[in-house]
Amino acid sequence: MEGYVYILINKCMPGLIKIGFTKRSPEQRRRELSQPSGIPIEFEIAYEIFSSDILKLEKSVHSELEHTRLNSNREFFCIELNEAITIIRHKADEQRLEAAFKSNGINELFDSYEAIEILGRLKEKFGEMIRMNILSARIYQTKQHCYHEVTQQKGFHSKGSFILTDDLVINRSNLNFIGDFDDTKEEEEAVIYMFDPTNPVTYNARIFVDEMDPYSIIMCGDDLFTPAAIEEICEKHRKRFFSTDDMK
Repeated sequence: MEGYVYILINKCMPGLIKIGFTKRSPEQRRRELSQPSGIPIEFEIAYEIFSSDILKLEKSVHSELEHTRLNSNREFFCIELNEAITIIRHKADEQRLEAAFKSNGINELFDSYEAIEILGRLKEKFGEMIRMNILSARIYQTKQHCYHEVTQQKGFHSKGSFILTDDLVINRSNLNFIGDFDDTKEEEEAVIYMFDPTNPVTYNARIFVDEMDPYSIIMCGDDLFTPAAIEEICEKHRKRFFSTDDMK
């Protein structure tokens, strides 16, 4: 069901926001909610976003913010406005990734998997830094592991040109090594994985595209960027690293 997920605020309710959905315009919904005599000041629209599945988006947002909910029977949450907007944007982005690019099946090891195609998003972000022979880049996930998978068309150099062949190479880099250590937890729970395979594959895909810097991506496998881009990225990282060390 198409429509809008919105955030309403009211000056008489400091610290509280209302997150709901409507098939009509958020402005119409705002007016309706502002009509009861018990509301001294009208609501204001703080944020709105269109979604092709407003029920699913609202449900995922409410679930994420359940710990901040004032009353389980009401749509009011005690959370900073900017934080709520960020969460809604992330959930909407994950929903779009799932609708447009998600696939699933049984792999060569008879494990069930899910995958999200992210090559288009990476090209938007990095442009010509991506190798021209890359055909696909996916976050590929089984129940135990999360991978960055790159499919490239093989080729060879001839008389100054790169000639593509019909052969393909698929490389999967396990992302489970990326994480942090929490000293406050027991040993078996102390490692916090950035790409936890228990997370939705859409979540891990968004994290990879939005939060991984180029150098970190190279550390996951050097088959995505061109050699020139890799050299430039590593040089910038080296300069940043040594300049930081010099300041200590």
